[in-house]
Amino acid sequence: MDDLPPPPYTPTDANLTVIGSESIAHIAATIDHITDDAGQSLAPTHTTLTEERSGYDATARHKLKPNPDLGHALHAAVIKGDAHMINTLLQHGACANTRPTTKKPALVIALERGDCDTVRKILEHSEPDLEAKSPGGATALYTAVSRGQKLMVRLLLTHGANPNAKPSGSQPALFKAYKNGYKEIVQILLEAPVLDVNATPPGGTSTLWHAAEAVDREILQKLLEHGANADAKPPGQATAMYRAAVRGDLHTAELLLGYGAKVDAKPPGGSTALWQAADQGNQAIVRLLLGHGANVNAKPAGSETAMTRATKKGNGDMVRLLLEYC
Repeated sequence: MDDLPPPPYTPTDANLTVIGSESIAHIAATIDHITDDAGQSLAPTHTTLTEERSGYDATARHKLKPNPDLGHALHAAVIKGDAHMINTLLQHGACANTRPTTKKPALVIALERGDCDTVRKILEHSEPDLEAKSPGGATALYTAVSRGQKLMVRLLLTHGANPNAKPSGSQPALFKAYKNGYKEIVQILLEAPVLDVNATPPGGTSTLWHAAEAVDREILQKLLEHGANADAKPPGQATAMYRAAVRGDLHTAELLLGYGAKVDAKPPGGSTALWQAADQGNQAIVRLLLGHGANVNAKPAGSETAMTRATKKGNGDMVRLLLEYC
């Protein structure tokens, strides 16, 4: 096998062409004949109990030349869930990036099988391409997020996985984790320095807007602390602060205003949150908005000011409150 030319691939090539269809048993049999440059066999020998438990002999692995056949065998072993063969192949330098062009990366397959031990071994011993995608476009991290595998999400991020990678036209990982109810994964993703906290699905809005709608102040606070845009909103709709104020959610509106939400923001063709709150007679919301500089004279096109409407309704308390800020 030492006479073979260098394989036509790199350690990060995730789209290698199939060069053979040998079975695991056939490829495994070739391991017994692999030798180093001095002609010494690198086949597994008897190990100590510690080595046997770990399944690895680092010195043997680093002596080997890259062998794409071993990569294909590793891919097949991961599909079968053959832990012993996975250990043996990784020990002999099998590349986890080698796969048939129409198949998922070995790392993704292991995640889908829930095989956390194999995921760890691949990450620690094979330098997998964490940007490699399945035919459907999902990376290993996106797969782990979708499946709610919080320990694997943390492990993949620790090894440098990109939290912003996603299949074309799909929800961002952060958004998907929140909508699926994986709040612990949301918080793990927020720890990633490169996370785009404001990423939105096609035609949708940010995770923050949905957290505010759900009155999920714990996650809302975390998102704001990590730089989420307090004024993010779906196309043609109102901001989270406006909607919180109009529904009388004082604490959510206050939290958003504290992180810079625009107090006079309004939906297309609509009125400000102050005008709506005054019309509803909600003094607590009106006082909050006025305290953050809301325009007391703002009004919808063709309508009256909040004070005029309060006067017509005979709401003296509201009139006096509005007068304090005129």
